[in-house]
Amino acid sequence: MQKSIAKDSERLLGSSEKLLKDAVSQINKIEDLDFVLATGDLVDVPEETLVDKYIEITMSLNYPFYVLFGNHDVGVNSKLEKKRFIKKF
Repeated sequence: MQKSIAKDSERLLGSSEKLLKDAVSQINKIEDLDFVLATGDLVDVPEETLVDKYIEITMSLNYPFYVLFGNHDVGVNSKLEKKRFIKKF
């Protein structure tokens, strides 16, 4: 989930919510998955509102869902530190 709208077509920052919803929908159509793994950098900046939105959207996955955090997901000098991020999930 990104906070800002992209000025270039490469990053698609402004479309991240729609793209995530579409990805969840496509994953749910796959049969016989054991689990889904998100491998970090789930959000553009470590803000709780973005992580909350990510969680809200991915709650509709039909399979067990595991998350790793990336360097964009948590921050040393931000309100969203590692422990708080982990607690959310």
